[in-house]
Amino acid sequence: MKVRSARRIIIALTGALMTVPGAARAQDIVGRVAVEAVASAKITSATVNDPFMIFDAVSTIRVGRGWDAVVRPWARRMPGGDWGAEMYQL
Repeated sequence: MKVRSARRIIIALTGALMTVPGAARAQDIVGRVAVEAVASAKITSATVNDPFMIFDAVSTIRVGRGWDAVVRPWARRMPGGDWGAEMYQL
């Protein structure tokens, strides 16, 4: 009974591995604008109404041949209400 179930597992794993593509190729970039943004918040039992928050975004715009404009603002809010912001890339 154990040998049969082991064989079934091996056959299933072999079949699953055979369906995975052999080589992955890079994606072609066709757009002129790319935007990615992340926002997060963290609270604890002591800071339920006073969260720690972070906002981070990256925007890339294709300007011309080989030239891209990159903008990356970043902001955070500490518990207590203090805000900080920077332009990481411009």
